[in-house]
Amino acid sequence: MRTERILFFLAILGIFILLISINFTKDPQVGKINTIQQSEKRTMITLDDHETPLIIFTEKYLDLEKGDAIQFEGKEETYRNQKQIIVDKIYKLGT
Repeated sequence: MRTERILFFLAILGIFILLISINFTKDPQVGKINTIQQSEKRTMITLDDHETPLIIFTEKYLDLEKGDAIQFEGKEETYRNQKQIIVDKIYKLGT
């Protein structure tokens, strides 16, 4: 009886861990840069085929320009009633 309870608890714990890991998994998306605005601590990018702007908080200059194809991962958030994607990773795709 005690072994069954332990196994049941471990099964529930495993399912819980799987559900949490699924929520944190981000699928990479791709797009082509329409506009890019860089400032000291933030870069904002709009894409040709996405309505939601991308926001990247970094002090580094990003070697990106209009027309570049990019792949990115991020989380959609709302700021001042406007949707935006806070980018975690961004890559310039082959030229």
